[in-house]
Amino acid sequence: MTLGSAKSALAGISARGGSPERKRKTEDGLAQDHDTRPDGATPPGRLAARSDEVVAAMRSVSEASKELKLLFDRLDIAMHRAIGVIESGVPVLELAQSMNLPGRREALNEAAARARAAQHALLRSLFRAAEAEGATKADIARTWRVSRQLVSRMVKERR
Repeated sequence: MTLGSAKSALAGISARGGSPERKRKTEDGLAQDHDTRPDGATPPGRLAARSDEVVAAMRSVSEASKELKLLFDRLDIAMHRAIGVIESGVPVLELAQSMNLPGRREALNEAAARARAAQHALLRSLFRAAEAEGATKADIARTWRVSRQLVSRMVKERR
């Protein structure tokens, strides 16, 4: 887009009394905020922002998976020790207390919850990026093998 065409596009928006950020109807008939150009295309800056959002979400999933892997590796080592202790005849409650098994379980559950939240945020950002690139909610749903309604709900979610 040249500087002249950008100025005329902005002038056209101002003449209509609107702003670059205006409402449009989505497939499901609900109004949604979008930065669109007069020709209906998504501005390149918005696409870049969506890409940055996807990359950040991927990094979060990667970090969460590393944390889970570390906790599972530690749990594996602890379980091998626990097997020997149980086979030697130590009562189970004594074993659970001495190895802090309840604490390990809680830490693993919390890490799993963080991983699920990171995965959800990644999926949401992927759906938003695909929509910004011009894909329909139906296309996104078919690709990810989820319902169109789920795509619609996730795209509308706040971060």
